[in-house]
Amino acid sequence: MPQIKTISKWALASAKVFYRYLAVSAEVFCRHTFGIRYMNDIVVSFLIFFIYATVVGCFGQIKSPFLNFYLGCYFALVCFHIVSMLRRQNSSVHSYSSGAPWPFWHRFCAKPMVVDLILEPGFLLVVGLLLVSHDDALAIWFQLSALSLFFKRAVSSWKKWHHLMDVLDTRVEGEQLNEAVRQRTVPRARAATGAIPVSMGQASEPPQSQLPQSHEQIFGNLDPALRQIITPANSTAPNSNSRASQSNSGSHEYGGPLAHLPRIKSPRR
Repeated sequence: MPQIKTISKWALASAKVFYRYLAVSAEVFCRHTFGIRYMNDIVVSFLIFFIYATVVGCFGQIKSPFLNFYLGCYFALVCFHIVSMLRRQNSSVHSYSSGAPWPFWHRFCAKPMVVDLILEPGFLLVVGLLLVSHDDALAIWFQLSALSLFFKRAVSSWKKWHHLMDVLDTRVEGEQLNEAVRQRTVPRARAATGAIPVSMGQASEPPQSQLPQSHEQIFGNLDPALRQIITPANSTAPNSNSRASQSNSGSHEYGGPLAHLPRIKSPRR
């Protein structure tokens, strides 16, 4: 049992590595503008295909007339991508980018997911099926590359969708937390400051104590004893009209709030 577990563990790891670089070998022909740190995967995928071509060449029973030609094209494309990555000046491309589809793919469909999951793997699968009767080794490589590319793109799309859902959920949770914090802090702040909220569209009325008062109201608010001293016994509270008439009459008689008191006269010398 331990030996079977160890063998299955190493076999599964080897299958993952082989599946990954098979997909990269398909991307070399179907894509361009790779990230600078994707260069290692491209070089390793070429080395794996070189080993595959060497092993096939050692067995003369497998017919592969186009294998060497494909190996030369593969090497030329790898050199082209490496030179393009090294000569690139802008940093807008992600360093781990697996490339962008060639422009002619957009003539068939404008949706990137359709190009990734259907057009590119489908093209490689059709080429592999056409080579079955002419080159068995290269046909097997194309078919395995097409399947690996499809699974790689499907897993990448699934992860991207989950990442997008996580970002949207985080945004919704942030808005909910913000609303909860605002509901808990705003009433306390109003109670502490004593501020009265004013609704939009309603003018705030000043308190009654801040309104301007007339002379009668001011006089009425005085102490009764003070009013009795100021006001004559047979008169009412002074008003603005009586003051105005006295000022315009031109008389020099003494008036005012102390007019009821006896006037002191001193003999003139």
